[in-house]
Amino acid sequence: MDVVIYPLLKILLLLIEVYRWALVVYVIIHFLMVFNLINKKNQFIESIYSFLHRIIDPAAEKIRRFIPIVSGIDFSILGLFLIIYFIQEMLNRILVKYFMQDVMFRALG
Repeated sequence: MDVVIYPLLKILLLLIEVYRWALVVYVIIHFLMVFNLINKKNQFIESIYSFLHRIIDPAAEKIRRFIPIVSGIDFSILGLFLIIYFIQEMLNRILVKYFMQDVMFRALG
């Protein structure tokens, strides 16, 4: 069973890390667009922003139900980032607790 679960958890962690970086890029592009540092009419930037918006906004919408927009500032992205961090740490602890101990016992035994 370890042969299947360990790689699946590693792949899940990798996908979560990619999503986290997509969230960072989304925030940076959004700020650059708001402050007019990049052109909103640039097709390449617009396609990247549109793609990131489609993958991030559904999760952010669920969080916006609990964290409202305060003074025009959307804290749902910060909440999403914290939830992602919590899930990553939880999965890392599971990997260390259940799989690394087994590896250490095999090496010592």
